[in-house]
Amino acid sequence: MAISPLPTSSPVTLDTLKDAKNSVIGNPTAKVALAQSPAFVAALVEALNADVDEQIKIEAAQVLSSLSFGPERALASLLSANTHHALLYALSHPSTLASPQLRAAYTRTLRVLAGACADIVGPSLWGVKEHESVYRDEARGVLDWLYQRDALDIFLPLLLDPSPAVCTSICLTLSTSLRIPPHRAAVTDWVPPLDRAKEASKPRRGWERPDSSSSVRQGGGWVVRTLCELIRGKGRDAKGVEAGLLALAA
Repeated sequence: MAISPLPTSSPVTLDTLKDAKNSVIGNPTAKVALAQSPAFVAALVEALNADVDEQIKIEAAQVLSSLSFGPERALASLLSANTHHALLYALSHPSTLASPQLRAAYTRTLRVLAGACADIVGPSLWGVKEHESVYRDEARGVLDWLYQRDALDIFLPLLLDPSPAVCTSICLTLSTSLRIPPHRAAVTDWVPPLDRAKEASKPRRGWERPDSSSSVRQGGGWVVRTLCELIRGKGRDAKGVEAGLLALAA
C-alpha cells in the first residue's frame, strides 16, 4: 500500500477557512450543511498537502477536525474525500515533519477522525453510544487502513515526537480507536522500519530457527515499551501521563 498525494482542485483562502471554522463550532446543523458541499470538503482535504501558506494548512486541519467531531453525515463526507489518506501522506512529508505546528494540527485531526470512526464501528467505548450506523462499513474500512503496517509506519514513530501536543495526540488516537483484537495485535506487533531493515539484513546461521532470538521476529513490543517510557518521563505533565496510560490500556 503506497501513500500518495491526492489530485488538487480549487484552493481555499485563509478568510474562507476562518469563516468556516467559526460557523461550525458547536453547530451540528452548520457542520452538515458545510459537509454537503463536496467541492469545499475536497478543497479542505487538498489544502493539507498543497503548496500554500502554513497557516492555511493549519486552519484547514482545524475545520476538518471540527467536522469529524460532529454528526455522522459530516464525518461521512470526510471519509468519502479520503481525509485519512491526505493526513497520512502529509505526516510522511518532510515539510510537515519540519513544522511542530503542522504536526500538532494534523495529528489532532487524525485523533478526532479515528476516534469518530471507532465510535461508529464499535464496540462501544465505556458502554455508551451503542447503535447501528449506515456509515459503519465505510468507517470500518478507514480503521482497517489506518492499522495496516504502512500507515502505522507513519504515525506510530510520532510517539517519540519532541512536541507534547503531537505525542499526546498519537496516544489519544490509539486510546480512542483501538477497539478490536486485530488492530491491537497490529500495534503490539509493530516494529520500526529501521529495525525491520536491520533484521532483514542480518545473516542467518544454518542451525538458527527463522523465528528465534530477535524481538523483531518475536513480534514487536516497541509501542508498549515506548508508552511505558513516556509515562515515566512525563513528570508533572498530567495530560501526557493520562494520554499514555489510556493508550497503554487500549
